[in-house]
Amino acid sequence: MTFRRTRGAHLYFRSVTRWCMPFVHNLKQFTCLRKLKFEAFSYSERGLDVLDQLESLEVGAYPGFDAKSLADCCQTMKKLRYLNFGQLIPKISKNNFEILVTNCQQLERLAFGVELLDSTVPYELVCQLPKLRHLQVWHGGSLRESFIEGLINKLGSPLESLILKGHVLKEAQVQHLCNISTVKELDIFCDTLPFADLLKLKNLIYFHISSPMTEDQLLHLPYALPRVKVLNSQFCPELYVPFLTSVRNWVNEQRKQRGRIKIRFGFRAKPVISYANLFVKIIEGRLGPILINKELKIQMLPKRLQIKRVYHLHMYMHVEDACEDINVTYTTQKNATPRL
Repeated sequence: MTFRRTRGAHLYFRSVTRWCMPFVHNLKQFTCLRKLKFEAFSYSERGLDVLDQLESLEVGAYPGFDAKSLADCCQTMKKLRYLNFGQLIPKISKNNFEILVTNCQQLERLAFGVELLDSTVPYELVCQLPKLRHLQVWHGGSLRESFIEGLINKLGSPLESLILKGHVLKEAQVQHLCNISTVKELDIFCDTLPFADLLKLKNLIYFHISSPMTEDQLLHLPYALPRVKVLNSQFCPELYVPFLTSVRNWVNEQRKQRGRIKIRFGFRAKPVISYANLFVKIIEGRLGPILINKELKIQMLPKRLQIKRVYHLHMYMHVEDACEDINVTYTTQKNATPRL
């Protein structure tokens, strides 16, 4: 069995030693590799940039990944369609974002954090990516106005999902974000819900909200936004018999106007009363971002590399100077369409 047909790999280095870079360079032999999730503590080495065939890359989940290494990757990986460099990489500079925007013109999905950035770093440059459709940002409670304006006036592919993770946003900023009329998925955490502005998002399908909502607002939101299929709320009113009665009445009124909707609530001291019928389902438990995490369909490979089996490699490595302890697991799918 050879792993050179591997399409996706998840590598975790418990410790980083002199063996790590040669191992990373050897990944170039995996000619079918298109997706890499690379996790390592204090990885300050270079070398990942040799994997210029990658279409999906995740780095920076642990402290210590080097901003220069990220820049190297962006310069060579011109086929990248998904990039997640987390929120823990120190010393991200204007140069990093300029290199990213210049070289990664195929990017459709991007995730990064701004909380550790210097206040002068123009992260709004990502709005210039022509094919960007899905964006996730970790923030410290405030977003630069030029960034929001860039998203509103974005050229090229319309923005379809915006996932904002972090501290509470002010109502004014959420109002401004509601001018991004193309979004199909939105995740926000705000102090006061600008309900009237949210109703402008007529394309919304998946809505994740961490803000208190009244029972009336909860029932009116799906009515005003008929395309919403999933309403994912961290807070919820008391879900007792009167509320369920209101839901049933609402369903009877709306069954001809809209499709089925799932309403999910975050964890509570008192359990949520589950309820389901053909048109509405109420359940407990938060749901993560949907569109940005969907599998990418990779581009057609050259005929000599086309395969009937897809391999996914998960590797846990603990490498020390004189010994290697490597555990490898893989899964296969017979006659599967190659996908990331």
